[in-house]
Amino acid sequence: MITQEEVKRALIYDPETGVFTYRRRDVAEFKSQRACNAWNGRFALKEAGAPTGHGYIKLTVYRHRVYAHRAAWLYVHGDWPEFIDHKNGDRSDNRLANLRSVSRTENQRNRAVQANNRLRVKGVHKAGNSYIAGITIGGKWHHLGSYRTPQEAAAAYDAAAIKHFGEFASLNGYVRQERDAA
Repeated sequence: MITQEEVKRALIYDPETGVFTYRRRDVAEFKSQRACNAWNGRFALKEAGAPTGHGYIKLTVYRHRVYAHRAAWLYVHGDWPEFIDHKNGDRSDNRLANLRSVSRTENQRNRAVQANNRLRVKGVHKAGNSYIAGITIGGKWHHLGSYRTPQEAAAAYDAAAIKHFGEFASLNGYVRQERDAA
């Protein structure tokens, strides 16, 4: 595992933007002056990291591959939490204000719509001519009712998610205004 000291020695982190930049490295870290000059010419003071296929930013720090959100937490707080949650659901937004240390359960509550959900509405599936809303709490699925439209079913899911998950609720947006106003 990479340490806070190593991350700070290799990178500059801006908590306001969530962006990492490579620091200029000393010749003592390389086999030759030429290797040092080549590395510094290519990377020093340039933005670090690249997006993964899943939307996260991944960094290379002294040959260690690490997710930027985890490196940001380590950089500022000095520890490796079990899970880091992106509050706004944007996996590439690594601003410190958007990151929080969470449990596995809390992290799962803030998940986006499943890729196999044809309706693209969280907590809702079609059954015949109606739309069924449901929510999973503590590993158990709970039926929230049958509705005529996906919007009505989504509103039922959103209300239940706010009630049970609070700040960790990932919503469809049908009752988002009520939560944000509170």
